[in-house]
Amino acid sequence: MTEEPSEHDGSDGTFGSFGDTIDQNLLQKTIQDVHEVLARAQKGDTIQEIAAELGLDEQYVYNIQVSAQGFREDDEIAVAHLVMMG
Repeated sequence: MTEEPSEHDGSDGTFGSFGDTIDQNLLQKTIQDVHEVLARAQKGDTIQEIAAELGLDEQYVYNIQVSAQGFREDDEIAVAHLVMMG
């Protein structure tokens, strides 16, 4: 009996719908982080304060703020994609 590759075996460099779910969850989490970081930064909180309040790494908070600087409008989804790529 020959077993056909499952859509989750990763043999093609992807992980099928399972990988899509993980990516979507990570994207949603990153979008939420971007929203929270930018809201606190607009209030004048420092990177250190934001990281401590949200339980995030300071470098991650910095990366969010740097990524957001390139946008004239607050496009949190685009910023989240940039952060995930970096």
